[in-house]
Amino acid sequence: MSIKSNLTASRLLQFKGQINNENQLISQALRTILPPAGNGILLDVGAGLGDIAASAFADREATLIDILDFPDAETALHTRQKIDFFNLPKPDRQIDVMLMSHVIQYLDDDVGRLVDHIQSMSPEAIILVSNKPTKLHFRIIDWLARHDIAHNAEQFFPECPLPGYRLDRRVDLTSRIRCSNRDELARQLSSMIYDIELDPNELRAFSDWLGKQVDGASVALPQTVSLLCKEAPNA
Repeated sequence: MSIKSNLTASRLLQFKGQINNENQLISQALRTILPPAGNGILLDVGAGLGDIAASAFADREATLIDILDFPDAETALHTRQKIDFFNLPKPDRQIDVMLMSHVIQYLDDDVGRLVDHIQSMSPEAIILVSNKPTKLHFRIIDWLARHDIAHNAEQFFPECPLPGYRLDRRVDLTSRIRCSNRDELARQLSSMIYDIELDPNELRAFSDWLGKQVDGASVALPQTVSLLCKEAPNA
């Protein structure tokens, strides 16, 4: 797993708490899409602040993992581990659900390795949360390419990318990034969504260009929450 920007727990707290409302919307979606609890655990990969877990499945036993330092879990049934997903051994208990909310972009440098490790965990169900591409997204990708700026944009999988699993349900939602001014919007978009740290000149140029693409200092982020269920052996 790799994070290219200077993402920290405090920056994530600012973004999720003050600037973007996606975690509240994701929590609401999860409460409608989660399969019934089994005898195993829920594994939250890249759990971040733990607020999604506390809101969406406080009544389930869950393990929350992340490579960043965060406070202990808010809920008695939840435990935390600071660990890279690729270094996580298979838990002693069955994984009922593996949740991966906006973490695929940090795990997709080696898709084969990612798929192999997920399958070695053998979760009964997987929930993927990812951004849906928009016209603005493709314009930003083009702008970054023209300025020779490497990025780590989140990938969107329109179909189930994991052998042995089928798409069961999908919920669409739209969050918003709201900033006080266009420069701050440019900084938040580049660092939090595209995982890059622009130098002052690049950030100024990106902000000027962004001002021609959007009105004000707010953009919509369409997202999808997909539930993938394990196929029967003879399916």
